[in-house]
Amino acid sequence: MIVLDEGTVAAVRRHLELQDVERRRAVGLWETRGTSSSVRTASRSTPTAPSHLLGVMSIAAGVPRIRLHDLCHTAAPLALGAGVHPKVVSERLGHSSIAITLDTYSHVLPSMQEDAAAKLGSILDAEASTD
Repeated sequence: MIVLDEGTVAAVRRHLELQDVERRRAVGLWETRGTSSSVRTASRSTPTAPSHLLGVMSIAAGVPRIRLHDLCHTAAPLALGAGVHPKVVSERLGHSSIAITLDTYSHVLPSMQEDAAAKLGSILDAEASTD
């Protein structure tokens, strides 16, 4: 199970409402599979439609082209850097193992090492001052 904050849930709900409007406009061109949807092009479904749409939207917004994969490479370091447990990050990214997450995003860990050292130093200082 993936837990989402209220702001993300609201954004997803808004997206689903807009998607419903698009679905009604695109009668006969829309194919639904489970919980995700894709646009039908000619006689076959385009599985990269969400990535393509994200690229189009990023260009329209005046920012560099962004792929869905790029979002993972943004979310994971931010989460790890914020102290989210690597197992949780791994699950949220859909990795089969925490090792994949740590191997892929270990570049985030040096700053986490400094944070860990500072926290341990604080604990040791507190213990020493009570002696």
